[in-house]
Amino acid sequence: MNGNYYVKVTNINSNAAGIKSAFVKSNTVSVIVRQYGVNFYDDNLDLIKTIGVDAGLYDLSDLQSGYIWYAAESNLPTISYSITQSANFYALPDVHEIQNETQLYNIRNDLNGNYILINNISLTNETLNETSGWNPIGDSNNPFTGILNGNKHKVTDLFINNTIKAHVGFFGYIYGGTVKNLGIEASEKGVAEYSSNMGTNRDVGYIAGYISNGVITNCYSMGNIVSGRGTVHIGGIAGGVENTVISNCYTAGDITITGDWAAGRITAYAGNSTINNCYSTKNITITEGNQMYAGGTFINNCYSIGNISASGGMIVGGILGHNENSISTISNCAAINKNISGGSGNRIFGEEPSITALINNFADSDMLVNKETVSDSNVNRIGKTLAEFQSKSIYENAVNGDSLGGLGWKFGNDDDNPWVWGAFDDYLYPTLYYQTQRP
Repeated sequence: MNGNYYVKVTNINSNAAGIKSAFVKSNTVSVIVRQYGVNFYDDNLDLIKTIGVDAGLYDLSDLQSGYIWYAAESNLPTISYSITQSANFYALPDVHEIQNETQLYNIRNDLNGNYILINNISLTNETLNETSGWNPIGDSNNPFTGILNGNKHKVTDLFINNTIKAHVGFFGYIYGGTVKNLGIEASEKGVAEYSSNMGTNRDVGYIAGYISNGVITNCYSMGNIVSGRGTVHIGGIAGGVENTVISNCYTAGDITITGDWAAGRITAYAGNSTINNCYSTKNITITEGNQMYAGGTFINNCYSIGNISASGGMIVGGILGHNENSISTISNCAAINKNISGGSGNRIFGEEPSITALINNFADSDMLVNKETVSDSNVNRIGKTLAEFQSKSIYENAVNGDSLGGLGWKFGNDDDNPWVWGAFDDYLYPTLYYQTQRP
């Protein structure tokens, strides 16, 4: 509501003569009345309930049986709470709320901790080295093993130019840890927004350089990756992935490398892992190397947009470049790339699928593979027009058989039904339900 502040000023000196008080009136002000609320998070740091101020005194035993609730500030168990101010409660003790850059940086001091972001955080000179930028959290000797819930917040202005670390990203190395509901956006530094001229470094990614036995879900990255010679795996979400689930993630930006191995939109190397409901709008340019490697990996319900260019005898594909030494499956995916070029290339999978199962995948029928239009085949799958890919029905319709019907994706507003249509007027492809900005 709009109004004014009035202040009465009184002289309390008993010896003062004349009028001892006066009124002062402010300019018009806007007064915002906020309703307090309390959030309750389960033992995975997922929000399960928000209670408003009207509830008064709330008995926490009614919320969910079997949980002991801990107040965020004290980390002490609580039985009831009088809702008079905003607060957060967790089913775990020792949950650290991250409100500023220093607290974010200090995650490295307790790599087994449980963390939740309360605000968007912009990285500044407070924690960034002028030359090398952000120092990744965790390494192979001391990996991150805890939980970080970004709580639908983002970390912006990430810059890394580290020639020492073997695993480079916001997190360097994750083992058994979980990262969820987090956005990572690169700094604005021209073509090297996220600079990783790595020398002998091996794994580079926005969320993590390397992750094993972990989970990355509901995360995104935005900005470019530029890498120097020697880097092995570069990915938009994670560089190297083993025994891990990546779900409901997207990347936007370009990857440009002069390196010896692999690059991928979501990850460059995936072993015995699952990638579900992910997409990318990145272009990939490789001077030396291959596209994404995988072994024993399931890639489901994903799509890619953007050009892939690799020199020499490299192996490239719209969804997967090369399968390494075990059976992998690509199902219900769409390669909407306009151009793929390399020594060996196909619309979906770069190599003959002798140990890779391709099930119900679609590709742009006008896609150029090494400057030629290719026909439908075992590796190139069923071609669809751009108009079909810009229609919700091709993604939503049920699968009636291999390359018949649609892709059978789930549209809704939760982790199990993550896809939405038409969230952004000028974007003609599916996006994820938690997105607040155009990819």
